[in-house]
Amino acid sequence: MKVSYKWLQTHIEEKLPAVDVLAEKITFHACEVEGVEMADADQVIDINVLPDRAPYLLSHYGIAGEIAAIFSLTRKNQPAISFNEGHNTSVLVRIDDQDLCSRYCTRYIKNITIAESPDSITQPLASVGQRAINLVVDVTNYVLFDVGQPLHAFDADKIKGTLVLRRARAGEKITLLDGREIALDPNMLLEADDEGPLAVAGIKGGKRAEITSETKNIILLGGNFNTVNVRATSTKLGIRSDASKRFENGLSVESAPQAIDQAAQLIADHSPGASIGPLADAYPKPIQQKVISARANDIVNVLGITISETEIISILERLYMKVTKQDETGDLLSIYIPSNRLDITTWRDIPEEIGRIYGYDKIKPTLPANTARTPDSKPQIEKTFYYAEKIKNMLVERGFSEVYTYSLVPKGVYEIEKPLAADKNYLRTNLSDGVMQSLVLNVRNADLLGMEIIRIFEIGKVFAKEGEHTSLCIGIKHAKKNKEKEKDRIKVVRDQILETLEAGTSILCTIDDTGGLIALDGQTIGVTNAHEGIMEINLDKLIAGLPQPVSYNDLHFSKAVSATYKKISSYPFIVRDIAVLVPESVTGEVLWSAIEKGIADIGLLARHSLFDVFKKDGKVSYAFRMVFQSMEKTLTDAEANSIMEKVNAKMKENGWEVR
Repeated sequence: MKVSYKWLQTHIEEKLPAVDVLAEKITFHACEVEGVEMADADQVIDINVLPDRAPYLLSHYGIAGEIAAIFSLTRKNQPAISFNEGHNTSVLVRIDDQDLCSRYCTRYIKNITIAESPDSITQPLASVGQRAINLVVDVTNYVLFDVGQPLHAFDADKIKGTLVLRRARAGEKITLLDGREIALDPNMLLEADDEGPLAVAGIKGGKRAEITSETKNIILLGGNFNTVNVRATSTKLGIRSDASKRFENGLSVESAPQAIDQAAQLIADHSPGASIGPLADAYPKPIQQKVISARANDIVNVLGITISETEIISILERLYMKVTKQDETGDLLSIYIPSNRLDITTWRDIPEEIGRIYGYDKIKPTLPANTARTPDSKPQIEKTFYYAEKIKNMLVERGFSEVYTYSLVPKGVYEIEKPLAADKNYLRTNLSDGVMQSLVLNVRNADLLGMEIIRIFEIGKVFAKEGEHTSLCIGIKHAKKNKEKEKDRIKVVRDQILETLEAGTSILCTIDDTGGLIALDGQTIGVTNAHEGIMEINLDKLIAGLPQPVSYNDLHFSKAVSATYKKISSYPFIVRDIAVLVPESVTGEVLWSAIEKGIADIGLLARHSLFDVFKKDGKVSYAFRMVFQSMEKTLTDAEANSIMEKVNAKMKENGWEVR
């Protein structure tokens, strides 16, 4: 948010510190300042207001309050309303969907003159990048950036009947102020009258009741809308505005009537003859002020600093929170939370407010007493971590790759209260399902990977009915049909794990020939699926009887590993095979060199391999597999065939026979 230094000064009694001092303090006590720039004779601070603080900080008045709290300055009260209500015409308002609109306020203003705004309005707006339009529009924009409440104005003579806050009806459309016609759906909240839609609530006004140079009477409107609904509607329509940004982050339900009154005062000041009507306030379910109980001693313990109860109360009052003591002899405080502090919900939010204003730089780092160590003491070796790393090292040395599969799955024992997706609403009960899926995906890409056998493993937490434990899962799968069974390879790996762990003969681990249970000293610790090449073991049970390690040194963490990383393509690959009959004097290396030269200019060869050689009648046949893949697009069969035609032509050019 862009904040004008001069505009801020209008809200502070004392002279503001220099802009660079302001920027530094705001960064360390409230929000990150991304930069400061000049705007004519003003200085503009660009503040990154995060969503949790948006309800009270996306305005000059809100930022001024933070500055006042940080520097112990005095923020001025909002100006008192001095206009007289010149007529009693009120606007009929009805809220049909109270879940999407909690409050809606209006004032009917007669005999207005649509003219240019004075410099006192246009210059502050210009400093934050807003162009002047006319008095009514400029006033609503000014109020938005001043106190954070978006307002809108309709031409009152174009409104028919009652103003209604309702959901859109099937098939309804609206023409927006910019001339675009958009289709609406029943999930969208509208401001409408008896004839139909007037505006998409909280997002964009419609053209039917727009203010023009001919407008004589207006209706000022301000509401409080459901944050989730505004965000969803804004995203679906592709419309982002200063108003929707504030509504989707939440606003104080108290701010709408205050903003309407401020706007009416500005119009009365600058439009001679304007007559202000009474406030119409549809507020079906008034919200009670939030009061939080907190003990001063608990706040001190969370912060880990020495700070008096008096100073705690002083800081909270600087943040516009009224504080009373529930018991004069104790430290239990009642803290009255301002309606715009939607980010404060429990007492645990209070220490953060105290700490940031007090200054985190004043909090000295100290070690908790029970973890302080002498220079000669050593940390405890973590047993599960040690043996898990030992197993990982052994498997990697034997050609296995570690995988990480999803912890959230479609089925399980423990359900997530608010799942990220329909297929991620349970905690996994095993690793086997994820590893099996990974095997399938990797086998599909075996040609690209250049592998005949996929060997993978995972070590991670699983959440079975009997409780949480660490599991080890190993998967082996041949990319092509092979006489050798995966279960035989699984047996070998199992024995190698036991040997690595130096379990010796004291551990009796069995597996049947068709796949089944794995037992350790008579206790089941795992299961295999020989057909799929999967073995899963309860690692906690496996290592429970192993000795406590005394050092990490044999894990070789300091051993240098040389690896080269490169970007992979997200597009599918195409495989082509070619067999070429050449004289015995031509080696496979020479033949491949010729093939490679024939397609070097294309740059689509991802991998190649020699998969067959046989000799006959003084000649040798070499069969190569080539994998083609683009970094920019999906290759077609026609493109792959064109490449192979070039290869065939190159072979014939050398007098070799393509079989």
